[in-house]
Order: sequence, then structure tokens, then C-alpha cells
Amino acid sequence: ELDDLRSTMRWAIRTDDAETVVRLAAPLFPYWWSRGLLAPMRELADEAAALPSAAGLPADAAALLLWARGMLRIAVGDVAAARPYLARLLVASGELGDRRLRAHALAGLGLAEAAPGAKADLEQLDEAVATFRELGDDWGLAFALSARGQLALLAGDVPTATRLHTDALAAAERINSSHLRAQVLDLLGADAAAGGDLGGAWERF
Repeated sequence: ELDDLRSTMRWAIRTDDAETVVRLAAPLFPYWWSRGLLAPMRELADEAAALPSAAGLPADAAALLLWARGMLRIAVGDVAAARPYLARLLVASGELGDRRLRAHALAGLGLAEAAPGAKADLEQLDEAVATFRELGDDWGLAFALSARGQLALLAGDVPTATRLHTDALAAAERINSSHLRAQVLDLLGADAAAGGDLGGAWERF
């Protein structure tokens, strides 16, 4: 149905219907990510945000658009540009009382802060992990644990990084996400290499 989805979203852009773009695209983020379609989806999200109708989006759809624009930038390596969107999402999710969106904002900011030279806010990322775990959202949990583990590894704490990434791998396996599983195995390989276990690193890679 990918061609139909793309056609519908392009039609929505042409007819100034930002909400339809958001409602169709945002819930499919794991699909775009796993299929290497994040760059074109970022362009689509920015086009939707530039439409006149975007100014009148319902609060929840406006928050989803912020989330998409922030996360899609992180995913393609544009970390600095992602932070303002995620910071605004943190405020918007609080106004909506949407704990899942708040957790996604915190996880995204945590991942942005895993960039070299950034100052990490571990409490925010730990809150995201706890919220996803409480909500039973294993995709979000695996994502947040991956970021938290990367920060632990950057701090030189290999045992904590390995523990967090092992937990993330279990979450990915519970939802049978081969893409998340591969990503976390890659992180576990980095953990093993940092700890001097080259055999374990090769096995995971």
C-alpha cells in the first residue's frame, strides 16, 4: 500500500491538508525508519508544516508534527536542528497530558545529547525509559534504552551500557522487530569492543 499512501499524502500537500499528512505519516515512523525512507519523509513533514492549514492543526496533530520533524532530523544526523522541535514537543505534550509523546520527546532529546560534545540530561532519558516500560511500549522502550546505553558507553561505563542494551534487545525481540534487533546488536558489539572483548564484538556485529 506504499504507493497509495504516498499518493494520498502528496494529494494532501497539493490541497493544503496538513492534518491528513500527519495522521497518515506519523504512526508509520518505524516503517519509514526500517525501510530507509526517513529523508523523503522529513521533506514531506516540512512541506506539511509550511502549509497554511498547519497553523490550524488540532493540538495533538501539531504535537505529532513537531515529533516527526524532530525525530526525522535526528535519524538523518541533523542533531542540532532537531533539538528545538523536541523542546517544543516537550512543552506541547505536557499541555496535552500525553505521557507517551512526552517520553518520545525525552528519548529524542536524550539521543540528540548522545552526540559528541553534548551535555546529557540522564534524568530526562531515565524518565522516558520508565514511562515506556510502564506503558508497555516496547518499541519506545528499546529506542530509549538504546540512547541511554550510548550515553553510558560515552561515559566509559561499559557494564551499564551492556546491561541497558541487553534490556533493549529483549524489548525488540518481544515485538519481533528485526530492524531494532539489528540496531541493538550493533550497539552491543560496540559495548563489547569497548570492553576489550573483540570476539564478542564480532559475534554481535
